[in-house]
Parts: sequence; C-alpha cells; structure tokens
Amino acid sequence: MSGNRIDVVLVKLCAVVIVVLSLQGLTGYVAYFVAGESSYVQAVLAFLLVFLIPVGLAALLWFFPVSTLRLKELEDKATTTLEPASLILVGITLVGLYVLVFGVIDLFYFEAVRVAEATYAGADPWGLFKPSPDTVAGRYTNILQIVIGAGLLLGRKGLANLLAAARYSGTRAS
Repeated sequence: MSGNRIDVVLVKLCAVVIVVLSLQGLTGYVAYFVAGESSYVQAVLAFLLVFLIPVGLAALLWFFPVSTLRLKELEDKATTTLEPASLILVGITLVGLYVLVFGVIDLFYFEAVRVAEATYAGADPWGLFKPSPDTVAGRYTNILQIVIGAGLLLGRKGLANLLAAARYSGTRAS
C-alpha cells in the first residue's frame, strides 16, 4: 500500500486531531486535580478516559489505517486517486469514530459532574438526587451523540452509496 493515498492521509490526519483534542481535554482535568477538586482515583479514571483511550484509538488509526477502518476493498487499488464513494466512506467512518469516542468521554464527564453535584449537596450520588438541568441535558445530548456515532459507523456503506448517488444523479446523460 502506498503511503500517499488520500484515504490513508485522511485517516492519519484524523488520528492527529484526536490526539490534540485529547491533550486539550487532559489539561482541564489536570488543572481540576491540581486544584484539589478530585481524588487520586478520579484523576486516574479521567486520565484513562480522556487521554489513553483516544490516544490508543489514534495509534491504531495511525499505524493500521486500512485494517482499523475495515477498508479492505480500498486496499487493492494501486492508484493514488479513489472514486468519490470511497472518499465519502472514509469521511463518514472518521466522523463516526470522532463522534462516538468523544460522546463516550463526554458522557463520563457529565456522570462525574452529577456525582460531584450530589457530593457537594450532601446527598447520596447513586440515590435519589436531582442533578442540575445542564447535567441532565449534557447526559441526554451525549447519549444521542453515541447513537449517532454508532449509526454512522454501522451504516457507513449505505450512507456513502446514497450520498455518492445523490451527488451524481443530475450529471448522468439519459
């Protein structure tokens, strides 16, 4: 496989973006820990969720871009140019991975916020405690984000074919 294929370049670019965004999120958690607002266990869990999982995914995308995304049908093409449906497939896959990974991370963040709200209120975090509307909205938004990311990953081939057909539907001669 050549290293200058556009789909491989896009996948590696997505890996770099994931690492940069996870570093950005990690700085907030480090500041939260240094300020004394969290325990050691919470800091380790935040480190694992916010940094190691996305960096692990980014490493898979960087070193094994074709096999990680299951783009085996694209691996046989020896040219550096791909048809638009293949590029759309790569784009949908990368967007789906991004939405899914950061949806899970943000869901854990809002769960941590809910536990912190209950602790500060003196209530049992796992009991009957009504979190703030922002926390509830964040949880539902992230659940929807996870569903959308999973939907993009599971239905990526059909969606790519639909978008490619819609793009070229008016350009074909009858």
